[in-house]
Amino acid sequence: NIEDTGARILDVGCGNGHLLLELAEDGGFTNLTGTDYSPQAIELAQGIAASRGLGDTITFAEQDFLSAAEVSSIAGEDRFDVVLDKGTYDAICLKPKDSGADVDQQAIDTYPVSVVGSLKDSGVFLITSCNWTEDELVARFARHLECVGRVKHRSFMFGGAVGQTVATVAFKKRSL
Repeated sequence: NIEDTGARILDVGCGNGHLLLELAEDGGFTNLTGTDYSPQAIELAQGIAASRGLGDTITFAEQDFLSAAEVSSIAGEDRFDVVLDKGTYDAICLKPKDSGADVDQQAIDTYPVSVVGSLKDSGVFLITSCNWTEDELVARFARHLECVGRVKHRSFMFGGAVGQTVATVAFKKRSL
């Protein structure tokens, strides 16, 4: 739970900004940033926020989250208290390498570094994935982040194994 409504929150791959709009309207959060690689998504999100009177509450910016320079520029020296991902990592893991059939392993490896570069030392990274299990997410981010919590989702049983269709895991930076 985040009780400080002034916490700096970043939504990576914000799309139309719906999550940030909900955080502003229902949660009272006032220091929200949404980034996306798509200029059209940013334009749409800005328009929706403005139409709801939230143009000054939420900042939207085009960003390549795999670029260290762009991560540094958006995060600034203060960095973020919370970084949210609700599918961006999933998309990056499916990104083909140079229009080939293989996935772009460099992009997959860069993503956790970008998360760490965006987070304050005491910050929290919350990721929701429909492609990876909780254990797989923990393993994929273990080098840079430690798991501090999981959100329980509805589970199902198939072939004697219990699973979930979505996984949400909370991480903090590893102590040095």
